[in-house]
Amino acid sequence: RGPSSLTCLPTGKWSDMIPACERIYCPDIMELLPDTRLRVEPGNYEAGASYKFSCPVNYELIGPSSADCLAGGQWSLGSLLPQCEAITCPGPGPPRHGSVHPGAAGPGQTQYRVGDIVKFHCDTGYMMSGSPVAACTHTRAWSRPAPRCLTACTYPGTAHGGMVDKVKFYY
Repeated sequence: RGPSSLTCLPTGKWSDMIPACERIYCPDIMELLPDTRLRVEPGNYEAGASYKFSCPVNYELIGPSSADCLAGGQWSLGSLLPQCEAITCPGPGPPRHGSVHPGAAGPGQTQYRVGDIVKFHCDTGYMMSGSPVAACTHTRAWSRPAPRCLTACTYPGTAHGGMVDKVKFYY
C-alpha cells in the first residue's frame, strides 16, 4: 500500500509516506466451483498458491487440473471451471437375432455408467454362443463382447420303429 517510488526532497524529507507491502489473497475457491464431486487438494488463498483438482473413482476430470492464485487476486481458471463427469459406455448393440436388456436402467438407454450390467437374449429358435451378460468398465468398454445367436436345431423326434440315443441340447 502506498506509492511505488519515493523522492528525497531538498528539505530532506520524503515525497510521500513509506509504502507497506500487503498480502494478496484470492477469493475462496470452493465458492467458485459448483461441482460437489470435485476434490480439491488443500492449499491457501495467497498469491502464488496453487490448487490441484481430481475426481472420485468412475468419474473423469473435465477442464483444468489445477488453478493458481495470481498476483492480481484472481484465480487462473478463467471461464472454464473444472468438473467431474461420470465415465460411461455407449449402449452395446444387440446380437443378430437377439436383444439386449438393461439391468437397472430403462429401455432405450444409450449411455451406461461404470458397473452397469446388460443381459443379452436370443430370439426363439436361436441359441447363445458367448456370455449372456456384460458390464460397463472404467475404460469405457464392455467387459465382454456381445454373444452370437446361432440357429438352434429343434428336437428331431423319434424315428418310426426306432429310438433316439443321447439327445444333447447346448445353450
